[in-house]
Amino acid sequence: FDVSGFSGSFLVLTLACFPYVHLPVSAALRGLDSSQHDVARSLGLSPWQAFFRVTLPQLVRSMTTGSLLVALYVLSDFGAVSILRYEVFTQAIFLSYNGSFDRTPAAILGGVLIAITGLIVTAEAWTRRRFAAVPSARTVRRPQPPVALRHWQTPALVFALALVVASIAQPLVTLSRWSLRAHGDVPWSEVLRAAQSTLTAGILAAGATTALAFPLGILAARWRTRSVRFLEGTSYLGHSLPGVVIALSVVFFGVRYARPIYQRLPLLILAYVVLFLPLAVGSVRSSVEQSPPVLDDVARALGVRPVEVVRRVIAPLAIPGIAAGAALTLLAAVKELPATILLRPTGMETLATRLWTETSVADYGRAAPYALGIVAIATVPTLLLQRWSQRHGS
Repeated sequence: FDVSGFSGSFLVLTLACFPYVHLPVSAALRGLDSSQHDVARSLGLSPWQAFFRVTLPQLVRSMTTGSLLVALYVLSDFGAVSILRYEVFTQAIFLSYNGSFDRTPAAILGGVLIAITGLIVTAEAWTRRRFAAVPSARTVRRPQPPVALRHWQTPALVFALALVVASIAQPLVTLSRWSLRAHGDVPWSEVLRAAQSTLTAGILAAGATTALAFPLGILAARWRTRSVRFLEGTSYLGHSLPGVVIALSVVFFGVRYARPIYQRLPLLILAYVVLFLPLAVGSVRSSVEQSPPVLDDVARALGVRPVEVVRRVIAPLAIPGIAAGAALTLLAAVKELPATILLRPTGMETLATRLWTETSVADYGRAAPYALGIVAIATVPTLLLQRWSQRHGS
């Protein structure tokens, strides 16, 4: 089985992106009112007919949202397709940028990629409007009881086990074996320096992004005016565009208007903020929305100034969302490759850039420790997010 080219890229990106669809669809299934399915069954529909005519239309919005995230991720991916030798827009933009002093071809290719992204986002928005959510008339929703799989139990378990092995176990075992095999040839001091640079950039990006997302998330949760909706929507534009396009835009900005910080850490942090601001904004907004607005009104009635209401009432209640937004930003910054390659300070290497450098010359033994370092660092915010989700049920 040839893992290079389209087949390998398709397999790797599918295993990497399926949670983007699985998570929102499973959340939507948990939130469905089982009484609608019961009514359909009482009207004579079979279980499959009830699923396709009642349940599935209510899942379309979640499916299209997850599909949008997958499409945007695949369009913006650079590392996997480069390693697997499959030519895509992001690779062509990067090669055009590095292979010529004229940046115009790279800018033109970036414009085409932006147009494709815009078409996908527009199609997703049309689908959400076409399949509106069906509210339930019940004030208390009865959860759907578990369904016995019977003869489908074994195939379901085999499928779930195969998915875990292919997406988690097999990569970890392979990376560990390569690391042990190339133990004597691996410059562990360079791995530690790359890990330190990765953590430094990730923590700074998480701090800057969260600081900017905090006021915007509060405004989006408490004051849904037209200007606030415009600001929130504008923040999502950066996340919907591929990282290489954002990196090129920041490069042009640095060369023309911010030359003193060009190829320095502040410009890289700026690109991270543009790319990952929606992650933090969404977390802060969701956390603030869970706190009753009446608490703000009570504080104002007691004579507390608006700024003090934010500091003493809203901010403490939003701490879980702030932490989740910072963890998400750190997780995304650790994995970001094209923006880091184009904007990192001279001489700075991160785990992602070193991984890409070693794999570009097919030295997978030396690349494996850098990949394990990314996994180790990414595990911390992932566990924090998991504990936060379990505590708050979202």
